[in-house]
Amino acid sequence: MTTESEEDDQMMVVEPVPAKPGQGDFDRAQIICIIGGPGVGKGTQCKKLARDLNAVHMSVGDLLRAEAESILQKHKVDIYARMKDGVLVPTEIVQETLGLHLLKNLKAGRELILLDGFPRSMEQATRFRECGFTIKGVLFFDGSVETLRERMFGRAKTLNRVDDNDETFAKRCQGFAHDSEAIIAHFEAQKKLHKVNCERPLHDAALYDEIRTLVKEIWSSTPSHAEETMS
Repeated sequence: MTTESEEDDQMMVVEPVPAKPGQGDFDRAQIICIIGGPGVGKGTQCKKLARDLNAVHMSVGDLLRAEAESILQKHKVDIYARMKDGVLVPTEIVQETLGLHLLKNLKAGRELILLDGFPRSMEQATRFRECGFTIKGVLFFDGSVETLRERMFGRAKTLNRVDDNDETFAKRCQGFAHDSEAIIAHFEAQKKLHKVNCERPLHDAALYDEIRTLVKEIWSSTPSHAEETMS
């Protein structure tokens, strides 16, 4: 089970992103979250969707890795150590990092956002809402542990990631299974959750068409510039 320690919360002093629901840039964001276990194909599908729908793909894990050095200096939190141990990054650090990148894109007029690997906990989802962001829909990429492990080892051959090993994989799967229950239940109750069977091959055309259709339907069902932007 992945938890955020009280010690980490006490040692951090993070300035939250100042925003209220419905305020300016935040209200224009058309955010779809993609959740699923490690290796299920979130990044693979999001890259295609971003290209085909003129959207922004933001991998929260990649953002944190890119900011790891500055986070270590500012907050004394080792991002790579936490990822290797399969432990969640403190919520305020996630929100600070994510919020700044979201604002940057929104100010540039990029409103269609795919958040890959977020939220990882209900605490993250709650903090995200408190900072003024609304999640339009959540895609839950569902796959068996066996399928995810096979894909993870395939990815490990080409990407040098500290969390792509058997020990960390087991911890991440356990953590996701535990933490995702509340997230899935919450967004199901809001009728925002869409489950996708990802046992099919990653590059299966029918799988991608299904995902792409879901994303377009979510964006087209909300008042925005989404229909004008998507081609």
